[in-house]
Amino acid sequence: PVLHTVILGSILEFMKGIYGTYNKGIALYLMLQMVVMAVCLGYVVYYMRKKKVGRVGRIITLLWFILFPAIVLHATSATKDTLFAGFFVTWLLLTYDLLVQPEGFFKKWFKPVGWVLLLFLCIVFRQNSLYVFLLMAVPFVIILRKHWKKTLGMIVVTGVLYGLYLGPFYNFYNVEPGSRAEFLSVPSQQLVRVYLQEQDSLTATEKM
Repeated sequence: PVLHTVILGSILEFMKGIYGTYNKGIALYLMLQMVVMAVCLGYVVYYMRKKKVGRVGRIITLLWFILFPAIVLHATSATKDTLFAGFFVTWLLLTYDLLVQPEGFFKKWFKPVGWVLLLFLCIVFRQNSLYVFLLMAVPFVIILRKHWKKTLGMIVVTGVLYGLYLGPFYNFYNVEPGSRAEFLSVPSQQLVRVYLQEQDSLTATEKM
């Protein structure tokens, strides 16, 4: 993602300008990333406490965050998926609040703002989130019909932010949108794999 590349590249270039090497830039980026992940996963434990989950359950969750190898690996990896995971789990908790207690959700201004920003970041860091966003927009407005104006407002603002990201932000960095060939690279690889490895089970029509 362009935003992730800009953040990572800026930190690397900044630290290289000071120390003459990218290594300290990578270290700084990973430390900042670990702080973001700690805040996001810490919020999960804090949210569990708000929902009256017992201390034992919270300790087990915290230990799982600390000891589960995949989380540790991602926290020390400079891929986009790490930050996306933190943004997504936090956005899910806010979404749960929105659906279950919309009155309380809208009373606190930082929750709608956080919901919009986190959803925007999820869409930017993983394109799959855009499809989720498009599919959920209408059902959300229907489910939250008592607050449909505010709900629609959050969805519209998210769309506007994404439009600004694809427009002025991309133009500022002279980014060209990806090609259709690149967009379809993953399903194409999967189809080729099926064709090469499962030929005996495919009919002539399916092969064609």
